[in-house]
Amino acid sequence: MNPPTTTPTQYEALDLLRSGYSNAQDVIRFLDTKVAIISAAVTLMLGYAACLAKWWIEKVAELSPSWHTWEKAMFFVHPILLLLVGSFGLVIIIKAANVWRPNHSPLTQENFTALFPEWDGNHVTEEFVDGYLSNLANNESLSHTSVAAEYAIQCRVLGKMLHNKISAAQKLSPWFTRLYCAIAAETIAVIFCVTWKIFCLA
Repeated sequence: MNPPTTTPTQYEALDLLRSGYSNAQDVIRFLDTKVAIISAAVTLMLGYAACLAKWWIEKVAELSPSWHTWEKAMFFVHPILLLLVGSFGLVIIIKAANVWRPNHSPLTQENFTALFPEWDGNHVTEEFVDGYLSNLANNESLSHTSVAAEYAIQCRVLGKMLHNKISAAQKLSPWFTRLYCAIAAETIAVIFCVTWKIFCLA
């Protein structure tokens, strides 16, 4: 069997589509990894906030008998900041889930490919999938044009996924900044109150 004849331009187009497909997958993996690191950092920050809250409660029990009225009022600053920290952390986790979840439209018979053979039984039936893959496996004259068409379809699918992931990831940044500021404010408030009281008792 003679190999399919293709022009250098067809080879270049196929190589370009393959590179784009691979690049899109690499960027998607990078975004997922980046969001995983952010989620881990948020978990550590929430753990720190919880430990700080525990230490604060212990200090309040220790120093509260000698507190003045305005100092007792400062006691409510920490719970408010802790509530903000918890709320911001929850928002970040929810938004991070939007980056990880499958965020593209179901494939149809028009854009089903062997590169990404997803099917759900409604938009694409099992009979169609079996016929498609069987024809692909038994087609000895599979041309570069057919392969390029598959890559082109999947580049469109991955492009939509990539857009959705980038949009979801961009929404994480301001909330992470707010969480950091809330924890910093909580830390400063607690240290100031406790240090002030210890200094007064000294």
